Amino acid sequence: MVEFAVKTLLADRGKMFTALVGVVFSVVLVNIQGGLFFGLIQKASMLVDHGRADIWVGHKKIHNVDFPRDIPRRWVHRIRTIPGVAHAEPYVVGVTQMTLPSGGFEPVFVVGVDERTLMGNAWNLSQGRPEDVRRTDGIIVDELEDEKLDRPRVGDLRELNGVRARVVAKSHGVMGFLVNPYVFTTYARAVAYTGKSPDRCSYFLVRLEEGVDPHAVCQAIRSRIPEVEAYTRDEYSRISVNYWMTRT
Repeated sequence: MVEFAVKTLLADRGKMFTALVGVVFSVVLVNIQGGLFFGLIQKASMLVDHGRADIWVGHKKIHNVDFPRDIPRRWVHRIRTIPGVAHAEPYVVGVTQMTLPSGGFEPVFVVGVDERTLMGNAWNLSQGRPEDVRRTDGIIVDELEDEKLDRPRVGDLRELNGVRARVVAKSHGVMGFLVNPYVFTTYARAVAYTGKSPDRCSYFLVRLEEGVDPHAVCQAIRSRIPEVEAYTRDEYSRISVNYWMTRT
């Protein structure tokens, strides 16, 4: 049977060559598409992977880092008293509209970080420094989103939710899974930009002391605040990726 198949192929070398080219092209195309997919899906957990937090604490039903549900900010004090916790800070992720010089609008994800620790701030900066976000009205945007944001330069002004914002630094490649650009700023300004209540936040980002078991601290957080869920960085990264893998 195999011998017959080989003879059939060799009988018309032109058709055989065409068929081989088609097969090779299909294999290459599948590999390219697979690479693009896995490269894109990794963006779903970008904030978690680069946030410098050992533990992410959020609402009991959190499934994706970009779609949190707000929790009372005052709960952070309970976490800070847990043995092994070095830092615990509120973190904001919310959607708002950026007003552009052209008169248009662009929906953006505003990310608000603790002004002291800057945990969860933008990374891979091409212009400016991470601490520049502390400057008056400071925001950090990504240079790969320039087209959407009317090509802002460092020092340019924008408005978010009718509140003034100034570009103080730019990152490179900090782009999420969705089409909405990330805009990093301080926690207080993020509250104003998103219209959230100042006594609410999206997450608590937790840094641990050296050598502390993160799983044990997660369990302690759940016991102390039953209304929240606590995940290690790796766990919440996988959850955010799986959300898009299984629900879209």
